[in-house]
Amino acid sequence: MPLRPGGFASRLARPPVDLVTRLGMERSNAYYAAGCPLELCDHAAARDLWRVIYRDAVGSEIAKEGVCR
Repeated sequence: MPLRPGGFASRLARPPVDLVTRLGMERSNAYYAAGCPLELCDHAAARDLWRVIYRDAVGSEIAKEGVCR
């Protein structure tokens, strides 16, 4: 995966790279490749990841309670 200088990967990646960091790196680099301003790429990637994590966590709790939304 090509990495951009000063981005998500260079600040957070430590071997071995965990899944959330890997997904953040890929998402951030995808935003950058699509023309996102450099200073917003990491923010947008983090927002997307937290949205998915939160949705999965809330969805798990709702399934345990048997409540539909």
